[in-house]
Amino acid sequence: MALILEIQTAGGTTQLRTLQPGTNTLVTEPGARYQLRDAVTGKVSPGIRALRQGNDLVIDQIEGDGSGQEPTQVRFADYYSVCSAVAPCDISLPTGAAEPVVINATTTPIGALADGGFVIRDTTY
Repeated sequence: MALILEIQTAGGTTQLRTLQPGTNTLVTEPGARYQLRDAVTGKVSPGIRALRQGNDLVIDQIEGDGSGQEPTQVRFADYYSVCSAVAPCDISLPTGAAEPVVINATTTPIGALADGGFVIRDTTY
């Protein structure tokens, strides 16, 4: 599975970034819109998980390609410091449902973690 992150900046430019296995740490841009998707299917696993860890937003449990490579994780550094209701940074996760899952700084957590983090999205939680 080749994963692509599409970034639409607040200025209107679009960038495509191919994600590598392991942790991909990104500088969060105020007002940017992000879409994470498979390069072939245009979707991500319905079991994808989103966590708040400190001020970072972490997207993980992204299915690998079966090659034995390390799973892919995306960390949006300082997401909760940079993004707000005034300067939203929507992250769209097309899972194959009628509407994509959209996460932003105002998305209510569904649970707390022992390490002080929060679960934003997890279908098994």
